Amino acid sequence: MNPMRYAGGAGGFGLIEVLVTVLIILMGLLGLAGLQGYAISSETDAHQRAQALLLLQDMSDRINANRKNAASYVTNPSGGTATPRGTGYNNSQPLDCSALSGANLDLCEWHNALLGVSETRGTKSVGAMVAARGCVYQLNAGDPTTGVPAQYMVSVAWKGMRKLGTPTVDCGTGQYDNETFRRTLTVTLDIAQLKGSSGS
Repeated sequence: MNPMRYAGGAGGFGLIEVLVTVLIILMGLLGLAGLQGYAISSETDAHQRAQALLLLQDMSDRINANRKNAASYVTNPSGGTATPRGTGYNNSQPLDCSALSGANLDLCEWHNALLGVSETRGTKSVGAMVAARGCVYQLNAGDPTTGVPAQYMVSVAWKGMRKLGTPTVDCGTGQYDNETFRRTLTVTLDIAQLKGSSGS
């Protein structure tokens, strides 16, 4: 047997093994890159959901602290398409809340919190979710004569990173590229009314 022929044959076979191994490694790395991208978008979605919960709790606490004037917080009196961040508010600019009080102050500060003004990167506000919106609905006016509580719903909407199902709540409807990117969180508040009282 010619030793040179044997060595050349073994070398050729080794090269094919190396190429197959490199191909397998490349496929694995591509899969890992895709998984990494999915993990990053999932982490971003989870972070935005956590921020939305804080903003939802913030407005719920504000309404509970001013229960007598709960109806003043309603941003969607008609119950139709959601009005982002309160009736008449400019949706992209922070507001000066210094001269306001009561429900107007709370809505103004909530508006600014939804814009993320509490944290900035350069000139950009980054302290909230992507394109955050906030809505307050009155579901039931209640009945002071019978003690039936008034019922309100606070909702926060934002733009998610991936397509999911379309939310049933209309807060933020039409504000994003596609309704399947719209995310919402809601909480319902019952404002107890004493029998015979004249307000909430």
